[in-house]
Parts: sequence; C-alpha cells; structure tokens
Amino acid sequence: MVETHVKRVEEEASHGQCLRATPRWWRRSIRYVALAMLILLAGFYSYSSYRAYTNQIAVIEINGPIDGFVETTSQLRMARDDPYVKAVVIRINSPGGGVEPTKEIMKYIISVKESGKPVVVTMEEFCTSGAYLLSVPSNYIFAYSNTVTGSLGAIAVWVDRSGELDEDKIKVWVWKTGPYKDMGAFWRSPTEEEQKLIDNYIKKIYNYIVDTIARYRNLDAEIVKKYATGATFNGNFAVSYGFVDEIGDYRDAVRKAAELAGIEEEYITTKPQEGVHLKIGKATLAPLVGNPTTW
Repeated sequence: MVETHVKRVEEEASHGQCLRATPRWWRRSIRYVALAMLILLAGFYSYSSYRAYTNQIAVIEINGPIDGFVETTSQLRMARDDPYVKAVVIRINSPGGGVEPTKEIMKYIISVKESGKPVVVTMEEFCTSGAYLLSVPSNYIFAYSNTVTGSLGAIAVWVDRSGELDEDKIKVWVWKTGPYKDMGAFWRSPTEEEQKLIDNYIKKIYNYIVDTIARYRNLDAEIVKKYATGATFNGNFAVSYGFVDEIGDYRDAVRKAAELAGIEEEYITTKPQEGVHLKIGKATLAPLVGNPTTW
C-alpha cells in the first residue's frame, strides 16, 4: 500500500516535471523563431536599403541671384558622373543674374540630360529672367500657381555722373590703350559708337534668349517674343502658354524624376557634395559696363 502510494507520487511528480518542461521548450522555440525573423527582416532591410542606395535622385538648389556657377556646376558634374544617381531635380528660387554664369550652368544641365539622366526643375517663389532661362533645357518644369516667372530679356546700364563731378569741381584724367577701355565709366557719357555697340550686344543676348526658349520648349519664336518683354507672369500663365509643363511642388518633381528615370523600386534623394561620394549617411531620405551681362 505504501509502495503503491510512493509510486503514484513519483509518477505525479514526474508528470509535473514534464508539464513544467514543456513551456521552457516553447520559450526556446519562440526565441529561435524571433531571432530568425529578425535576421530575415535585417536582410530585407539591407537589401531594400541597397536597392534604394543604387537608385538616387540628386537634388540641387539654386537660391538668390546667379552671380557664380562653380558650386552648382560642380554638383551637376558629380550627379552626372555618379552611377548611382539616376535623375536630377533642381529647385530654383532666383531672380536671375549674370549671362555667363547662367550659360555655364545651362551647359552642365544639358550635359546631365545628354548622359541619359532626366532633369526636372521645380520653381519656388521666384524663377525669373536667367533663372528661367537655365531651366528650359530640362526634361520637365513644375511651378506653383503663384510662382513669379518670366521677366525675359536683358538690360545694360551706363550711369553718367559727370555733372556731379563738375559741381564738385572734380577733374578726371584717363590714360587708356584703346577707345573702348573705359566703356561704362561714370565720369562720361557713351559715344554714339559705343551706344551702337551696346545696343547690338543687347540685341544678340535677346535673340539668344528667344531662340533658346523656343528650341527647348518647342515654342514658336514669335510667341516667345510676344511675352519676352521683361514683364513677369505667374505659374498658371506660364503653363497656359507652354513656358512651364505643370503646376506642382517639390514632391511632384521628385516623383516625376523617378518616373522619367524608370525607377520602379525604392529610391532616395541626395545632395551632391564636393569631395564626398554619395553615401547613405550623406543622403537625405524620403552696368555695361563692366557687366551688361545681366538678364
């Protein structure tokens, strides 16, 4: 009787141990499954990050007067030459500026486009004169409804302050190696010959503006001339007459760039930096005279 009772107790104790052992086994199993899932998720994330890293859209900003070009052209060159960059978005908030800096930036925009990478421009508050001109070689242009654009044309200014010098009894002597070396000098007025030279130069710049816009925007030159009066107009007007493609914002521009580049997977936006290869750590996720060269 005692032996039977002891056996029953031993059996129950053994059974209890088995019952208690089962949860421990399941807990270990759950840990293994969780670890495996973490490894899989990490691998998926790494793959997705890698795929996004190899699909980059470079974002370049042009803010304020265009009085230089080195930084912008350097960024355009890096975006053009980086195999991971598939498209470029240019955000512009500028009233325009010098002719030569504008033409230099345009040259690099064209080179990016010719490399097979689409370029999309998004106009912010202002994009007038030379700032508009440098945007026209791009593949697509967005603007806000109230973006101020237009102001197409060129200007040269010669200020004659000789009257003030006479009043102050100030005399100016000039030694120069040629008749035009002091063109634009404030101590005299332009000669008739100089006026003709400046007028011809301004006309050449104007014709260049009209021809460039007509060619890249596929517009009739006469239509461009009609609105290239120096007057500004808003984004809605620009879309209506073909100077801009669509009303939209920066996000629309990024999506359009991805579409034109044929990117159907994850991608990231990046800002090219001199001396730094584009990496995930650097990425941003999800008067004539002297210068009649102003437009």
